Amino acid sequence: MELGPIPFSREVLDVYVGVIRQAYEANGDRIDPDLGHTEGSFRYLLYQTITNFLPGAMREFDDTRIEQDNSVFVVRQGAFGLRAYPIGTSEFDDPWTSFPSNRGGAPAAAAQNQIQMAMFPEATLHPESAGRGTEYILGHCGTSITGLRAVHLCLPVGSRSDETVRQWATVQTIYRAGTDDGSLTWLPSPSPLPVAPVVVTPPPMVALRTDDEQAADRD
Repeated sequence: MELGPIPFSREVLDVYVGVIRQAYEANGDRIDPDLGHTEGSFRYLLYQTITNFLPGAMREFDDTRIEQDNSVFVVRQGAFGLRAYPIGTSEFDDPWTSFPSNRGGAPAAAAQNQIQMAMFPEATLHPESAGRGTEYILGHCGTSITGLRAVHLCLPVGSRSDETVRQWATVQTIYRAGTDDGSLTWLPSPSPLPVAPVVVTPPPMVALRTDDEQAADRD
């Protein structure tokens, strides 16, 4: 589905991805399984770090403002909003079938987009957003061990009764590990997924036993 050009500037997206990358790098070593830490613990640290650094990082843009939706910061550029959630663990994850587990702002944004896309007003305060969704999600993929592996700009759609996001109207991959030097890269939409490495499991080593050893076991 094609709903128009990406509504955020490359500079804003680049800074946002930089904050996400900083959060991954700062918190990876803080996870200790011996203390009961899990990837859920890591994702909470990501949320805290992104929330801490995002407002300061966005101060350089005159046309951008920060709003708070419950406990999540939303970056606003014109009529469009952008918030970040983890949606996967690897650059091999298909973003079209990867969704945030958030049960608050994410499904609410999807429901708002669903309503907006069903309406085609002749005149609005922001005519550039008429008939299209305005609430985007920056879905990031990675783990405490591998770091940030991919970032996808996604437009969620859904019903107010949905507990979580279940569908994207559009997906644009803007960063994937292994395809660039770590900077923001616009990839074709939809871009082909990289081929996951093939893991070959070696056959078990079975030692042949002599007749004398087998006879000893029977005695």
